[in-house]
Amino acid sequence: MRYVIQGRLYASYSGGHIALHKLCHMLNEKGCEAFLSEPVPTNPEWNTPILDTLNRDTDIVIYPEDPKDLGNPLNAKNVVRWILYFLEEDVTYQPSDMIFYYLEDFFRYNKKGSSLIRIPSRDNESCDNLLYCIESQKDIFTNLNFKRYPEAVIMYKANLKGGKCKPEHRGLPNMPPFQSQEYYLQFFNHFETIYCYDNATYYSVIAAMCGCKVVMIDEPSTDGLICEHNPLLKDFDEITQNPDAIFQRLETAEQHMSDTLDSFIKLTQERFS
Repeated sequence: MRYVIQGRLYASYSGGHIALHKLCHMLNEKGCEAFLSEPVPTNPEWNTPILDTLNRDTDIVIYPEDPKDLGNPLNAKNVVRWILYFLEEDVTYQPSDMIFYYLEDFFRYNKKGSSLIRIPSRDNESCDNLLYCIESQKDIFTNLNFKRYPEAVIMYKANLKGGKCKPEHRGLPNMPPFQSQEYYLQFFNHFETIYCYDNATYYSVIAAMCGCKVVMIDEPSTDGLICEHNPLLKDFDEITQNPDAIFQRLETAEQHMSDTLDSFIKLTQERFS
């Protein structure tokens, strides 16, 4: 059975878009047949072919979760919903849909406004449907040994959701979103310490790879502060004290990706065959 991933353009600044293309590539690397659903810009180094003709009865279609669109635009019989972020409280699905979570935290918490609400009914449930997929970019981001300014901040999605800097961090340079990889390589190599208010962003990992000390801020108004089960970000302050530790953590995360992908293939093939 083939996998068809709802296409979005490849964008180096978007973790969600990278994950979709990396999933397609990794499924093909594992010996499956996987395609993007429509012509979009891709990473030329990855195996991400564009679908020619959809078989609505047998293909497994993977939709990245978007609370604004819970439909089935490809009208596929076999549907997987991939939850890439915290969902609103009132999201429901078709009983026939399979649901996979990028992180276990997205299974255990819902989002309400800028707050996270634990789902008590799931406290004693195991989350077996995990699908974790990263592109480390460790061949791009490194310590260039520049002379550095003292401090900067990452607000990112915390800023979009109403988070505010602590008084002592106001006025510090703030990492701008939607820039190129070269821009972020230069930006993070110019600061000693990064205060990160978005505790779910991969930019904190990029900063650490560039040699920054990263301090995760437990700011109540941000909606990414929990992420207890993220193989990269848990206890992250301690990791960035050791320049080699972040790369060891990346190896662990890549193994976690391979393990969850093997489980995903097994569970979906059993369910839809």
